[in-house]
Amino acid sequence: MSKRIWDTRVLDEYELDPLMESSVSYVEDYFQVKLPLSYINLLTDKNGGYLLRNKYPFSHEEEHLDVDYLFGVSSKKSEGVLQTGYYSNEWGLPKGIVLVSGDGERWVGLDYRAVKENPAVIFIDVELEVEERIAVSFDSFIEQLYRDEESTYIENIAFEDDQTEFTYKEGEKVFSGNNIGKIGFAVLHFSNTDSDTNWFLNQLNKLASKKNEFIVQDAAEALYKIVDSRYDNNKEIDNELIQQILDKFKIHFDPAIKKYGKKIQKSFDKKSKK
Repeated sequence: MSKRIWDTRVLDEYELDPLMESSVSYVEDYFQVKLPLSYINLLTDKNGGYLLRNKYPFSHEEEHLDVDYLFGVSSKKSEGVLQTGYYSNEWGLPKGIVLVSGDGERWVGLDYRAVKENPAVIFIDVELEVEERIAVSFDSFIEQLYRDEESTYIENIAFEDDQTEFTYKEGEKVFSGNNIGKIGFAVLHFSNTDSDTNWFLNQLNKLASKKNEFIVQDAAEALYKIVDSRYDNNKEIDNELIQQILDKFKIHFDPAIKKYGKKIQKSFDKKSKK
């Protein structure tokens, strides 16, 4: 599978802890089926999450089917594909389906009703009472996913009166306050411009101490970008400051931010030990 499929954003509520062989075995025993090898291989790179290629050609009214994310595999019944039983009972879905994406009335699943391995992929719309086989296999399903360039993920939508460019002095003033919108635009500006990295890290350290979780999430996204794209090319980067910020994330009251902190920590550890 040569084409990139995963969206690599750090704030991804559908991404689970790294895939373990024991979890695959547990899920297969639970459903009494064999998961597609291509699905397992895909989850080895990222165990569920948002997709970069999130459109699928569709034959009904829409030109495409939105497949925003894939479920991961875990041994916890509250996560990933093991939520199939709960959702199937709630929405009256047929038995023998392992759900891999969807919510509410529209679902994508692996159809094991007549087989125990190599399932077809089906789409179900509960409200419209539509059930359709959309791919003969998971491999075929993944290969046909494509990216709609006009609907890429937008972090902040700016209106005419919004400030989207900042001097360092203006940035410091914004980061010292609690205006969520202004902080979001300032973080985006300094993330996407050639800003002084250690100065920006100091500002992120301030944001990591804020009580509002949305502000801290913005800081987490920015730190992830620094570690991912700036670290290797900046010999003067302050490792201790990065670790200070990460330590704040890892003790945050929001479980999602703790999770993001662990994810960034793994990436930082790999980079800093090179």
